Amino acid sequence: MKMFKYIYLWAVVLAGALTFIACSDDDDQPSVSPTSTGTVLDKDGNEYKWVRIGNLDWMTENLRCDDPFYEDVYNPKWTNEFGYGLRLTGTVEDWKQWYADFGNYYTWEEAVSNAPEGWRLPTDDDFKALERALGIKQTDLDKEGWRKGASRLMMQKGEGTCLNFVFGGEICNYSYSLIGLYHQYDYGYYWTATDVEVNKEPAAYARMITPGTNAVNRLVVLQEQHCLSVRYVRDAK
Repeated sequence: MKMFKYIYLWAVVLAGALTFIACSDDDDQPSVSPTSTGTVLDKDGNEYKWVRIGNLDWMTENLRCDDPFYEDVYNPKWTNEFGYGLRLTGTVEDWKQWYADFGNYYTWEEAVSNAPEGWRLPTDDDFKALERALGIKQTDLDKEGWRKGASRLMMQKGEGTCLNFVFGGEICNYSYSLIGLYHQYDYGYYWTATDVEVNKEPAAYARMITPGTNAVNRLVVLQEQHCLSVRYVRDAK
């Protein structure tokens, strides 16, 4: 069953990537900038910037509360039935840099429960509202897989949208004994609050972006043994 989980996930990813990897037409890319900005604190007192796009305020940094992933390699959320902990390549300096660049990694339940007061994990519809504002066609919003547009504006840092979505990959158990940090710098994976079931197993919608493609992947990720990046959102006040 676990092997099916990973085949299912990567079948979706690879099929979409092959379809959209050549998308580079920015002629219809809108010009979007925040109408308001501010800061918010998480439960550990870490401060994050936020920007207002449309009727929603979005954090511009990934969540980094709780122990950093590299200091908690035997956390039960990513150990498996063989007792192996999180395996990381590189050096301590590398891990600290990854944490600084990408924040921490969270199960879906943690992503929901860690929201600062007045904020929430964005729903699938919250992401659709952002994607529509950033140029994805209305007719494409409900489609699963890669939908053209929006991601280059999501990546903007210090200019434009200032949303600064980054490519932290995920922590996942892909092969029973290799629980690791996969695809940092290659993909950004972000949970939504919209949960679903796949073959009677808990899953949730997520978003994926990659630096080489101006498209956003709307996909379903199984909650078990997947730890993704997290942003929070609130209704504009």
